[in-house]
Parts: sequence; C-alpha cells; structure tokens
Amino acid sequence: MTDTLMRALISTHEAAHAVTTLRLGLSLQSVTLEGDGGYVSVLDAPSRWRETLVVLSAGDVAVKRAGGTYCSAQDERDAWAIINRRGFSALEAATVLGDAKRQAEQLVTDHWDTVERVAAALFRTGRLGATDVRRLCEPGATADSEVMFLMRLAVPAARR
Repeated sequence: MTDTLMRALISTHEAAHAVTTLRLGLSLQSVTLEGDGGYVSVLDAPSRWRETLVVLSAGDVAVKRAGGTYCSAQDERDAWAIINRRGFSALEAATVLGDAKRQAEQLVTDHWDTVERVAAALFRTGRLGATDVRRLCEPGATADSEVMFLMRLAVPAARR
C-alpha cells in the first residue's frame, strides 16, 4: 500500500470519527494524523457511552465505504473496554455493538460529503481543530478540490 493511499484512508477514518462526534453532540477538540494512524480528541463523556460506540464504529465504516480495508484495532479495543465496563452479556454486547455500527453506517452515509471534505483538509494539513471541522460541516463548505481529486484517485487504487 502506498503512503498516499494509507494517508488517504487514515484521513477518511479520522474524519468520520470527527464528523460523527459533532453530529452526535459530543465535544470535539481536534483531529490529528500521526505516524501510521491518527486520533480524535474528545472531551470525555462517560455518560454518553452509546454515542462513543457509534463514533468508534464510524472510522472503519467510512474506510469500507471509500473502498479501503484499513481497520483500527485500537477502536475495537476501546469499544470492548466500554462494553466490559458496563457488564453486558455476550448477547447484549453483540446487540449494542450492532446497533452502534448501524447508526454509524447511517451517519456516515448521510454525511459522506462532509466526511470527504474533512478528510481532504486533514490529508493536506495533518491536524484540524474543532472550529475547522465545524466550518467544513456547514452547508456550502468546500474543501481543496485538488486534494479531494488526489484522494479519489488513491482510494480506489486499493480495490485493484
């Protein structure tokens, strides 16, 4: 996998986390690419654990939608840590995680243009603050068309 493709997929993954964080009303601080990964800084909201599970699911959902296969083991570990703290049975855990994934799929689908705009800006800059992400979520917002073109070329290459 090329560095450009990997950066495009990670940008998409992290952008989906950031967009769903805002759409679910959680407090986003920033989104950052770092090394071979990235992270979203969110003010801790333990009482909003269901929303956190949706956010954790959104990254891999977006990568899959973009045609990639990148998967975050850290997101999965974080989701299971939340599940384990709540003491769910295996059946309850499967139900809760399935619900979170379905909600993430819907949010990513409904806001795909925004995820792409945030991913393009993140791809170019490596870090976006909450204000930057909110601006890109506004109706009529635009992203760097040259970077979006590059990402659309890079990500489908993963399917070859």
